[in-house]
Amino acid sequence: MFKKLLEKIKDKKYYLIITVILFIFLIFMNEPFEKSYYTYTSQNAENLVGQTDFLLAQSKVSQKFISERDDLVKIGIKTVTQDREINSKANIEIKEVETNETIYNQDISLLGAKNDSYFEIEIDRQKASKNKEYELIITSLDAEESNATMFALADNAEGTEETYKYNGVEIKENKLMLNAEYYSASSAVLHIALWILIFVLSIGFILFGLDGANEKTFLKLAIFVVILYIFITPFPHYFDEWSHFFRAFLISQGDFYDEINEAGEIGGQVPENFKAFLFKKTTLEHFSSNNLPEIDFFSENKSFDSLMYFSSTIPLGHMIPAIALFIGDILHLNSYVAIFLSRLLPYIFYVVCTYFAMKNLKHYKSLLFIVATLPIVLYLAGSVSLDPIINGSAFLFISICLKYYFEAEEDTYITKKDIALLIITAIFIITNKYLTYTPLVLLFFLIPKKKFKTTKSYIAMIVVSVIIGILCVLWQFYMLDAFPYEEDRNGNVSQEEQIEFVLSHPVLSSRILISYSIGQLKEHKLTYTPSPLGSFSDLTGIVLVIGAILEKNKFNKEKSSKILSIILMTIFIIALVLAVIALYLSFTQVGAETVQGYQVRYNVPILMLFLITIANCCKVKNETKNYERNVAFIMLLLNLDTMLAVLTEAFAKF
Repeated sequence: MFKKLLEKIKDKKYYLIITVILFIFLIFMNEPFEKSYYTYTSQNAENLVGQTDFLLAQSKVSQKFISERDDLVKIGIKTVTQDREINSKANIEIKEVETNETIYNQDISLLGAKNDSYFEIEIDRQKASKNKEYELIITSLDAEESNATMFALADNAEGTEETYKYNGVEIKENKLMLNAEYYSASSAVLHIALWILIFVLSIGFILFGLDGANEKTFLKLAIFVVILYIFITPFPHYFDEWSHFFRAFLISQGDFYDEINEAGEIGGQVPENFKAFLFKKTTLEHFSSNNLPEIDFFSENKSFDSLMYFSSTIPLGHMIPAIALFIGDILHLNSYVAIFLSRLLPYIFYVVCTYFAMKNLKHYKSLLFIVATLPIVLYLAGSVSLDPIINGSAFLFISICLKYYFEAEEDTYITKKDIALLIITAIFIITNKYLTYTPLVLLFFLIPKKKFKTTKSYIAMIVVSVIIGILCVLWQFYMLDAFPYEEDRNGNVSQEEQIEFVLSHPVLSSRILISYSIGQLKEHKLTYTPSPLGSFSDLTGIVLVIGAILEKNKFNKEKSSKILSIILMTIFIIALVLAVIALYLSFTQVGAETVQGYQVRYNVPILMLFLITIANCCKVKNETKNYERNVAFIMLLLNLDTMLAVLTEAFAKF
């Protein structure tokens, strides 16, 4: 066994060396373990009610506070600057009240003070600070009214001793708005342990999982990468996970459609503070510092709350994470366990669909591997989102159609299993993202008629597909009519007015839509990563194009290859333009000369159509040794870059 391990190390030594260098570089450049990441922050108030007078030269403001925890490392005071530059100086003193010991005393510039922000003072770590009383004293040294700051005030609860003093006069009605940060050793240990774990798993994957750009390697990489994403990605992530979760939660309660209350608001019955919880980020830092926000998804005390996003989408895609939440309710699971479970089911759906899609393909397998393991794709696969549902469905549907197109001359028939999968995946494709990807189902006609045992069965398949398609379209129009949604974040957004604008300005509108559609294919728009740490994942667009050019296993029948390219590119362009039009109508200001809200992840379900066309157009003979293994390694590196960025974010302050 040891001899075999040495052989593997020798065979993959360059991959191992590059991986070690990557980790060293990312640690050196980003300092992920610096102390500021391991802090728990508490505030003494949330709502500002006023501010002090200007702190002029020789004026003094002070307040006592009690430390909630051990390991106090930073004190912050909220400043009110009215957006002026504060270039004055002040003496800041912090002392322990009981012993009168000064733990901080320095003359500093207040230049960093910003309006409605905390001006922070870093102090030596106070290991035994819990329940101790401290006093913060700020004395202005040279400020005039033009460059002096004020300090934010909050209401002082009756009976508390958090009153502040201004020039020695106690003001009982208010208190200064302070925050305190505490070093969390458990956060530091967990963060470092996860870096070590990811490094060890990376080495293990290279030695035992890095075989080639195929379905087996995909499965190993997806298990390694996505399971970690499920746990380390802050909840909710910034790709609308909060709104997807809201919709899935309502479905899990049996509310297949949203509710409209008497005021015309769209939403549903949710637990107390549910929406407020979704609008905050919960991270590993909260977990490790024992500071998880309190929430009980399955409480019987519910009330109506409005959230119209995705109310007008057909609910089939959201049913998958909803199943997880339903199980959580039945088993009375902890709310955070339910979150992980609701992320796990879309991941399983995506991985299973993509595994069999890759297994189906005789040609362009490594190209699908690149698309399927893009950092943004695997990141979203482990989340409550429609993306893993539509991506997995699209990959599997495309692969089945291409499989029988490539086998046109072979004496085989389409199986009942593949027919069922075509129908199921087509339903998910049509019913997600407001019919945007419906043109993908036209790929069905790539399957030769002779692959069906009888003409009758071929016609029956078409009839059934058309009926299902029409029903899905009618369902979507019903949803749009029943739950009218107009975006409220981008100014004057109105679907009706935008349609009128398009019809009255056909040339201008066409120019806008065509220009923006082309713009989506430019290099700077092809960054398929959520948040790279070392910026290597910014190269994903280049990797896609080069991967298409260098694809080794192309479909080489010239006439059939040309026909395939024309069909694929036509469907790609139609779907891309439909996606742009959908956002122009529903998300963009009326009459705007750009399109708002388009994200490059929307290209993923149709990306294979574009890349196969490029591959067919480039007659490059690729004789690179271990090419497919190199492809898998590159995708590992890109995902490591992104994963470590997400991990760093998980311990950052919010």
